[in-house]
Amino acid sequence: MLILSDEIHADLVFAPNKHIPIAKLDPSMTDNIITCMSPTKTFNLAGLQVSYAIVNDKQKREALEKTFHKQGLHILNTMGGITALEAAYLEGKDWLVKLMEQLEENMNYVINQFANRKDVNVFKAEGTYLLWFDFRALNLSQEQLKIFLEKEAKVGLNDGASFGEEGTGFMRMNIACPLELVKDGTNRIISALDRRDSNK
Repeated sequence: MLILSDEIHADLVFAPNKHIPIAKLDPSMTDNIITCMSPTKTFNLAGLQVSYAIVNDKQKREALEKTFHKQGLHILNTMGGITALEAAYLEGKDWLVKLMEQLEENMNYVINQFANRKDVNVFKAEGTYLLWFDFRALNLSQEQLKIFLEKEAKVGLNDGASFGEEGTGFMRMNIACPLELVKDGTNRIISALDRRDSNK
């Protein structure tokens, strides 16, 4: 089986967790794995559209390169593909350390605010800047949940159901922003939940 592994969030891991590339799990499978990487998530370089693939097997690498050429994806722009990528990986360690500290502070704030609530559960993330919320205790349909958050809380979260049926009742929050914005969004959700409780 050929495995295409998207690991573009690999650098965004909270200690003591560590990212383990899928290609390292079983050396005998390495030739059947294509690992997709990019500095865009870690260093906020999405606008430069730079990414790369790690392909151990020569035949698969050549086939992938041939496909990329047909699609016009065979070269990177000079600024994004060379300068920014090299600068990020060679000089960005201090920035990444500060980023992870900020993300952890943001995550802990959200988790602490919801810690004593029975209507919502927030999962502590091992990595990335995305927090999952479990709203199933509200007994709302997915459409009702989306309307509640958009109209009552006035926040826009990622719809969990867009990731599959198992995501029904869940929403995802992006915490890659200043703490003040995280506080604002969190407090909006809590205020809306409190108003809902008082109207029962």
